[in-house]
Amino acid sequence: ASLLDKDHTRFEQLMSFAYYDFAKENQFIQYTFNGEDYVYRIFAVNYMNESDLDLYNDKKYTDKEMHDEIERIRKNSLYKYNTDVDESDKVIILTTCTNMFGESSDTHFLVSGRLMRRNEGIKKVKVETTGEYDIIQEQMKGGESYDEA
Repeated sequence: ASLLDKDHTRFEQLMSFAYYDFAKENQFIQYTFNGEDYVYRIFAVNYMNESDLDLYNDKKYTDKEMHDEIERIRKNSLYKYNTDVDESDKVIILTTCTNMFGESSDTHFLVSGRLMRRNEGIKKVKVETTGEYDIIQEQMKGGESYDEA
């Protein structure tokens, strides 16, 4: 389905970030709210268990809690983005369900970004794969061999 498809109401397109080439080329999130545009620089892409997420939480984090959460997300990211982010940044996390690890899995797919800073140029940064990416690549290949006996 096209992103412009009026019936496209969920975050299926978010899963495109599982592909390295796509993640390298698409490094920003634009969010429009009440007629205002906000641009976020992506700093992490993750698969995480629902039990490890604080979904639908509107609590105010302390600086230490925010720092720890950012570090946890970055540590488990499929990619290392050459982007600095800290507890003073405004962060957005887009998430969707995934059956990458089976139909009964409680795994979610996340793309995290921080609000662009004043006078920060919109230029791409270096993006590298991590060991987490390697694990996902093996999962995408599948564990079965189709060689004939």
